[in-house]
Amino acid sequence: MKSIISALALLLLATPAFADTTIDITSVEVNEAQPNGKTWDLKIPKTTKHLPELIVEVIVDSKSALTTPVQKDSLSATFEGQSFSMKQGSSVIFKVWDKDPLTKELIAEIPFTLADQSGEVTLTNGGAKALKINVKAPAKAPAAEAPAAEAPAAEAPAAEAPAAEAPAAEAPAAE
Repeated sequence: MKSIISALALLLLATPAFADTTIDITSVEVNEAQPNGKTWDLKIPKTTKHLPELIVEVIVDSKSALTTPVQKDSLSATFEGQSFSMKQGSSVIFKVWDKDPLTKELIAEIPFTLADQSGEVTLTNGGAKALKINVKAPAKAPAAEAPAAEAPAAEAPAAEAPAAEAPAAEAPAAE
């Protein structure tokens, strides 16, 4: 019984539902203006750039997991090496920010729940046209073979009782 419980525990630990999934943030693209129509940054005389300084913050199960580097004066940003891990069923909130020197304005807050999926996923919400992530599910472990059940000890064959002797046929009586 103990070996069966141990085998089940190992099987549960090797199941992908308990393994971490890696998510790469690959890019973000935001709208040209804020929802109220204003430019992202203040119009300062003699400057032509009024674009946001983009960052993406990742909150996994209410804890900060990652913040990307700032992409200055751009409506889109691409990222490399911006990965984090999470378990199936975890909840994630992607926050896209315009991070100015003195303030940080929320552009979009995008909730995401990791289901049984993999590959590129495009998310949108608020001022974000597209937040692209790449979901890398853990490799599925080969099916574990259940330990062979021990066969009950074979019973020794019952000793055969000696065959009963048939009564001897009587010889016909001589005449």
